[in-house]
Amino acid sequence: MKSQEELAADLGISIPTLQNYKQLANMIPELSELVDTGIVTKTTALSIMRNLSEKEQEELIKEMDITKKLTAKEVKSYIDKLQEKDAAIADCKQKVDSLQQELEESKEQQVKIQKETVYPDDYESTKELLKGYEEDYKNLRKQFESKVSENQDLRKQIETMNDSSTERQYEKQLQDSVLLFCSKVNTFIEKVGGYVWLSDKINEIPELERRGYVEAVNAIKAWADTMDYNTMLTT
Repeated sequence: MKSQEELAADLGISIPTLQNYKQLANMIPELSELVDTGIVTKTTALSIMRNLSEKEQEELIKEMDITKKLTAKEVKSYIDKLQEKDAAIADCKQKVDSLQQELEESKEQQVKIQKETVYPDDYESTKELLKGYEEDYKNLRKQFESKVSENQDLRKQIETMNDSSTERQYEKQLQDSVLLFCSKVNTFIEKVGGYVWLSDKINEIPELERRGYVEAVNAIKAWADTMDYNTMLTT
């Protein structure tokens, strides 16, 4: 089996480049699709893989606006926001867990004290300390729940932004289609408008050609009537 040095030499590339290709071959499907469609570059994809776990990559892609090509700077901004949120939630959770452990230990100590006939000198102070722990725990719990709620709200905002972007794309496509339609109708009229005199000579046209002429005129009229009817329905 060839070493990386030998394989890189055979392909005519450097070892780091070979390692990059190997890493890209292990992309999660969602990231691979973004690379294939040109939303992110291979260099940006490598940066995402090096900075985030696969689960974090999936979370990142859910929050990204993938309706347009993203620069490395924009992707880094998404990564920073995701890591900041995760760090804040993890820190808050750690504080909650730590305080909960202290609270349980204090409760155990209180039960132990209550079973004793003679209360120690620090019994009252321990009770007050326990109350303080309980209050701190409630406050930290509220902070934790608030961070989680902020995270959910941010995800909803990003989803709304993506929906709005899709709606704008549809409106732009609709506008372009209308302009193209008007342009083609004008071109058609310019090309065939000069033949209106044929209607005055209809009886002079040979039978076969006259039949084709009438069918063409009827087809145009039927199309125009359909367009007019559909327009009336929407106004």
